[in-house]
Formats: sequence, C-alpha cells, structure tokens
Amino acid sequence: MKKVLFILALSILFGSASIAQVKFGVTAGFNAANLVVDDKDNDVFNTNRLGFLGGLIADFSITKNFSVIPELLYIQKGAGISAKDDDRNKLDITMNLDYIQIPVNLAYKFNIGRSSNISIFAGPYFGYAISANWKGETIVDGEKEKKTEKIDLGKGEDELNPLDIGFVIGLGFQHGPGFLKLQVISGSTNLNNFDSYTMTNGGIAISAGYYF
Repeated sequence: MKKVLFILALSILFGSASIAQVKFGVTAGFNAANLVVDDKDNDVFNTNRLGFLGGLIADFSITKNFSVIPELLYIQKGAGISAKDDDRNKLDITMNLDYIQIPVNLAYKFNIGRSSNISIFAGPYFGYAISANWKGETIVDGEKEKKTEKIDLGKGEDELNPLDIGFVIGLGFQHGPGFLKLQVISGSTNLNNFDSYTMTNGGIAISAGYYF
C-alpha cells in the first residue's frame, strides 16, 4: 500500500508537469508536534514539541482553481513529558525527531480578488528521520541535572523506525506571490518496531512562503 501511494504521488507530480503552469518558492514556519500512543498505560507524552519547518515548494496549476503542490521540507517533530511535585522535584524530557519530509498536496483555490485566493488542500506525505534524541532536565531534591541521549534509528526492537508516512489537510491564503498555510499533520506509520503498542507522529503547523 505504501509503495502504491508513493508511485501514485510521483505519477501525479511528474505526469502533470508537462501540462501545468509551474511556480517555485520557499516556505518556513513552526510545527506544534506530538506523539500519539494507542496504549493508555504508555501514553506518557503530555506536552508538544514546538519545532521549525522549512524548505522548497512548487505549485503545478492544472486548472485555474486546481493545483498539485509538492514540498521538500526539513521538519522537527516529537513530544515531551513534564511532571512536577514541587519546585524541588521536576521532570521535563523531550523526544526530538527531525525529518526530511515530502508532502504532495492537492489544492482547490477559491478566488477572492484579482490576486488573492483561499485554498483547501490535502494529500499524503513521506518522511524519513535524519536524527533522534532524548533531551531532558530533572530536578530531584533541588539538584538539577541535564542530559541528552541519542536514539538509534533502524529496524531493531530497541531502535526507532525512521520511516514516517501520513496525511496532511489544511487551509491556505495567498495574496500575490506570498502565502500562509495552517495544516494538520497525521502520521500513520508505527514508529515502534514491535506490536505491543503503536506510536505515530501528529501535529499542527503554520507556515508562510513566497513564490518567485
């Protein structure tokens, strides 16, 4: 199924390139990321990771109102754990996951002026982790300790699955060459390499950009 979606996305992208008007640009913004765990006993993540996203974007205009919009992004994901008994006993740990991500969105645009439009868009994304770590600070009986620990990426049970495939849906506003986007990111790939429970990426991102 994953291979079929990937081939379909590439077919839409490159198949439409010959008939489309193409614009290229840059984009950047912020992602309020979280991790969704399906086992309540293990759902310890209770804070978001606020991360950066940025990269390149293209707009293949198939018709006046319909476009295929692929992106090549660096995006920060993950989630945090926070607990506190009092000022002398606290725990703040974040799982930091950094990805190269390729979303391919289908967008429908509603013109609201000669140079402005509002759009709704949705589509699959394909991501691959390039780094992962735990970073935290603990305070026990008033003693503070900071620590960073690398997370290994791979297919082993003690490693994190680097592949991340999911779905994006959102709203956009464009005025001239500039644009803003608000989107929900929902992963479908289990980041664990075992079946006792699943852990998937999620998040809400806001970004801006400019077409050249």
